[in-house]
Amino acid sequence: MTQTTSYAFGAGDVFLTSAGNAPALVGTLQDVEIDISASTQMLYGQNQFAELVARGEGKITGKAKTGKIDLGLISTLYSGQSPDLTGYEKLVKLEAHTIPASSSYIVTASHITGGITDQGVYYAAGGQLTPVTAGSEATGKYSVNLTTGVYTFAAGDEGVAIFLNYTYVATTGSQMLVTNQAMGVNPVFQLFMQQGATAVAGRQNVTMRLYA
Repeated sequence: MTQTTSYAFGAGDVFLTSAGNAPALVGTLQDVEIDISASTQMLYGQNQFAELVARGEGKITGKAKTGKIDLGLISTLYSGQSPDLTGYEKLVKLEAHTIPASSSYIVTASHITGGITDQGVYYAAGGQLTPVTAGSEATGKYSVNLTTGVYTFAAGDEGVAIFLNYTYVATTGSQMLVTNQAMGVNPVFQLFMQQGATAVAGRQNVTMRLYA
């Protein structure tokens, strides 16, 4: 007798393959859902009830949830583009400094590769400072040079502890560049899924391959 049922434990495994790219495993898989559906079409004549009922348009859709952010997988399979491996924008949060006692009252961010983007300055004791243009600094107000990462404060904030928040371009890691492509451009990939209980004697796996 041929066994046609199986027990599923866990989310299984999913591999995706697109043209020009190596097969990619969807890592830390949490959930997979495949929906197969079709419409029902009815043929009517002059009578009230249909003379023929048949299946019409059909479709197969699916989705998978993963707990692992894989930039290469997202980029090549969803946008059809390779990730840009030139670094990425990294956030520095609550970088502690004390405004020095000097005539310039400047603080320099610890990371300035490729310039920075200011994300706000806060007093360590609480409260946010206001960004202004260079030369307009006053107590509770500061200016910043985004190229050099130099923050300038006023004499009224001398010796005060602050936190800097900013982003800079890290030289490691990768970033995903999505271009505005013409409508109709649609990456196509093949999906292979396996789910089952291979460790249980007599149980079978359930596998599925969707070619496009």
